[in-house]
Amino acid sequence: MHIMPQIGRPCEWSGGSTVAERMPISSRTIKWVVGKWVMGKWVVGLGAGAAWALRRLVHTRPFYDEWTLIAQVLHTTPWRAATASFNGHLWLFQDLLYRAQVHWFGVDHHWLVVVVFVMALVALHAAVTRLALAVGVPLGTALLVGLVVTYLGRGSQDFIFAVQVSPMASLALSLEACRSVLVRDGSRRAVLRVMGLTLLAAVTESGLGAIGVCMVAVLVAGCWGGRRLVALVPSLLVLVAWLAFADGGPRFPSSVGQQAWVAVRLLLRGAGSLVGGTAVAGAVVMATGVVAVVWLGAGSRWRRAEAALAMAGVVGALAAAAAVARARAGLPGFELVGSNRYVHDTAVPLAVAVVAIGAAVARNLTAQHPALVDRRRAAGALPAAVLVGGFLLSMPTEHAYARGFLDSNRVVHQGVRGTAAVLAGGCPSGAPPDPSTLPVGASSPQVSVALVAELVQRGHLHVSPDWFANGDVLAAVCPAG
Repeated sequence: MHIMPQIGRPCEWSGGSTVAERMPISSRTIKWVVGKWVMGKWVVGLGAGAAWALRRLVHTRPFYDEWTLIAQVLHTTPWRAATASFNGHLWLFQDLLYRAQVHWFGVDHHWLVVVVFVMALVALHAAVTRLALAVGVPLGTALLVGLVVTYLGRGSQDFIFAVQVSPMASLALSLEACRSVLVRDGSRRAVLRVMGLTLLAAVTESGLGAIGVCMVAVLVAGCWGGRRLVALVPSLLVLVAWLAFADGGPRFPSSVGQQAWVAVRLLLRGAGSLVGGTAVAGAVVMATGVVAVVWLGAGSRWRRAEAALAMAGVVGALAAAAAVARARAGLPGFELVGSNRYVHDTAVPLAVAVVAIGAAVARNLTAQHPALVDRRRAAGALPAAVLVGGFLLSMPTEHAYARGFLDSNRVVHQGVRGTAAVLAGGCPSGAPPDPSTLPVGASSPQVSVALVAELVQRGHLHVSPDWFANGDVLAAVCPAG
């Protein structure tokens, strides 16, 4: 497969005119109806995704890493907190969001965080949809693809755990940058747009921002030519400086063999998650993709946009798997069910490749056999069918993970309230609570009696008379005797 760079021209898919383009300009009524129909599809598609996420998020409260950010708000200046390493990552805007949540609304809930998180998910859904549209996938199918990729059942941590707001926002920005390369020429304005999007993605969340830069680099080289890679210089400088000078987070030493095994498992699980399966299904998906790529390449059946996007997706998936393997392979007890966000992070670029390959295959088959189905509708129907089927098959997995997550979330919420009640009313023995104890233990080890006391004292947690401490909280917080 060879992609000829054409500097100054968009990497367009040239898939035929739209409905609006085929209508007479004078048909204002028809144009108005078509416009409303298109807008309605967008509203329904994006709204359905937001509702799908909210059905879980409305039952959540601050949990686990969110309590680290809450403590950071209390004890660190805004600039220092915004530029501090969070498990090795740069999350420039995360502290600002949690700072607003704590100071404006308190910590008994996290509605501001949830609202912004849903906005990030909607942005990711829209970015995937627009990227699919760029290679000729019809709007209805593209919206389905975006829905499935964003709310992937086997990667449900990324739409249930609100602390993932920055990674999802970064991913949305990266995919929008990819689309910009596909549909725009290599003009200065287009280069500046891609430069801004990739830089914003990198500082929003450096991990997925780096994966996005890899994908955009492939597209820029394939569609605009090597000279336009200057668009990535600012984001690369930020990422290199971060790796060189920032705290890299916790270290978990591992051998090359361990890292390779984790990377392979991630790729197989990520590919398998697209059809609702695990590693075996992933191997089938990858083998099918290889066969399709060989067939397309052998007959020179690629279009530049399709080929560049498929290559970018594969590179992004390899980068994601390698990065996670290097950072987490040696972590004791590391697995891909409780940490399924890593599966999702790998699956998204793989889905991009599947969409590009599927659109190319469908276009070629229907061009050879026009009686089979309308060419426009077929461009992308195959990957959409596969992804929607995978979404349905993975619903039991999503339900199981959500149930465990919400149960743990409830334990932490009740534990924080119970600790506040003990602080207000005292222990049964009359002894003061031990400030260093952890009232909810491993469910959220970031929560201490001292942190709850400080939140109450500062007015960020208001104790209600009907709050009470159960036996587990009393045993953890109050001294024996």
